[in-house]
Amino acid sequence: MPLDEARKKIGSTIRILDRNTINQIAAGEVIERPASVVKELVENSIDGGADKIIVRVEEGGIKRIEVEDNGIGMTKEDAILAFEKHATSKIRSIEDLQHISTLGFRGEALPSIASVAKVEMTTRRKESPEESGVLIRIEGGEKREIKSFARSPGTKVVVKDLFYNTPARRNYLKTPRTELNHIIDVMTRYALYHGNINMQLFHHGTRIMNSPKSSSLLMNIASIYGKNTAKEFIEVEYARDFFSLKGYISKPSVNRASRSHQYIYVNGRYVKSEVIYKAIKTAYGNLLPKERYPIVVLKIQIAPGKVDVNVHPTKEEVRFSDDYMIMEGVVNAIRYQLYKHKLLGDGSELGKPLYPEKVEITQEAGGEGKRFLEIKEPFKRYKAESFGTTVEREKSRRRISQRKSSQRQLRIDYPKEEERKGLLERVRHLRIEPKYVDESKVPEMTPIGQIFELYILAVGVDSLYIIDQHAVHEKIIYERLKKGLEKKERGARQKLIEPVHFECTQKEEEIIKEHLFFLAKLGFEIVYFGKNTFLVKSVPSVLGRAVEKETIFDIIEEMLDIYKRKKVVDSQDEVIKTVACHSAIRKGKELTLQEMEELIREIQSAENIYSCPHGRPTIISISVEELEKRFKRR
Repeated sequence: MPLDEARKKIGSTIRILDRNTINQIAAGEVIERPASVVKELVENSIDGGADKIIVRVEEGGIKRIEVEDNGIGMTKEDAILAFEKHATSKIRSIEDLQHISTLGFRGEALPSIASVAKVEMTTRRKESPEESGVLIRIEGGEKREIKSFARSPGTKVVVKDLFYNTPARRNYLKTPRTELNHIIDVMTRYALYHGNINMQLFHHGTRIMNSPKSSSLLMNIASIYGKNTAKEFIEVEYARDFFSLKGYISKPSVNRASRSHQYIYVNGRYVKSEVIYKAIKTAYGNLLPKERYPIVVLKIQIAPGKVDVNVHPTKEEVRFSDDYMIMEGVVNAIRYQLYKHKLLGDGSELGKPLYPEKVEITQEAGGEGKRFLEIKEPFKRYKAESFGTTVEREKSRRRISQRKSSQRQLRIDYPKEEERKGLLERVRHLRIEPKYVDESKVPEMTPIGQIFELYILAVGVDSLYIIDQHAVHEKIIYERLKKGLEKKERGARQKLIEPVHFECTQKEEEIIKEHLFFLAKLGFEIVYFGKNTFLVKSVPSVLGRAVEKETIFDIIEEMLDIYKRKKVVDSQDEVIKTVACHSAIRKGKELTLQEMEELIREIQSAENIYSCPHGRPTIISISVEELEKRFKRR
């Protein structure tokens, strides 16, 4: 098709977009939800030298966000200019990007927010007279009002009706509770790093977060996770060339179900870095169970020219000039402290080529009490996937292979001799007098043994059955709990001899408070003890009498993770599955013949039993016909 005809068919020409459309497109990259607004405004307050920041939100920030600080403030001219695209005091030229030391620098935040919300800002410079303050009101990117306004030094920004003029994006927002949880996440990140700033968060006038001013990072951690949890942290410090780090790591006994509790700061900026996440995982190795993560707070300082912070619009992703040196440094620092605290075995891990030949603790010049891990020999370069020598990797592979082989050895737990006679009679009876089998129900069967301490072998009229004892029991309990809730019956509970005390973050406290009624219906009795602390007094009876404290912690941690990820309707079902999973017969438990028969009776009285709550099969049958075909008898 000729070019002119194509243009006519398209019916459009290239044009420059208007300023407000450009700002709304930019807002789509920078402002995803209310938490994004809080992040940008809090960063402005930190850059403005504030030592007190108060955030007030309504309906999870969807209706209203207010951020007020006592920083240096702005003049009238600067305040007006701040709402222009790419107006910034942080950089002057492209060279300045190599030496960024502030959180914000692109001048996108305020114009992006103002293009998708109703914004009002009041501000005044510290050295200016009281009456020299200014008020600016903007709606949908258009300035509606600018006037003098008397106020104390600092800045207050009020954002109302976020995405009111972009309904499609507003529809993508979650519930106010979910949006509030994201805001708590943002506030937690800054409270941990900026201990010299008092940060407060209010929701509908109720204060839900108050981080006291403190020069101690450990005190900041204690204010978020509680004093008892903070006692289980280990300090790490490290320095070499253009790279240094300091912070705290949790002992392996203190872990979480996701890595959302790993706070990484590079040059004062919270970031998400796969390089550092992988280094943390490598450092802990097999000290942690699968899919469990330590709590980590690391402050990393890198020469500005060695890190690119201008990778992503939200500035949460960074690019390092030397990934391997960063990874080696993080692994080195963490493993050394784990070994020092007798958590890393005999220290053989420290002999791998990943580490330098000499490691010494030295005193920082002029820094009383500060100790750094100093490298006296140059690093060798190793790719992340090739840590350790070839010989060590081969030994490790053989050990794992042998361990798996030993775990898979077949062991059949047969019934005792006195039980076997009656068992054979029952099996014969099934073969002599076959009955009609209703496929919607589990057929009559008799257990004959257990293999791999997980599967029950049973025989029926014309089939061999293999039953996953954990999966099938989990489904029985799951259906029982669900039916009880549908009938609005409170789940049976058992009192704990000694209540279990646990601490949590502000975000987790809000989640537990919100779902206390539902958890009570399941059979939990959880009492709020004040300041991020709860007591578990009772648990569902299905968990059994000898429920361990660690099991309760695991259930709570998994429930919190579910509530953070899913909608309320979905999350309730997932919580029921979690309780059922922890209540079911575990792999590795030897069952007596009587216990096998009792489980089969429960199977036969249950409905929809052929798959577990997670969709995996619970019972596999092999018919006599299939066996005869396999043995070439047919």
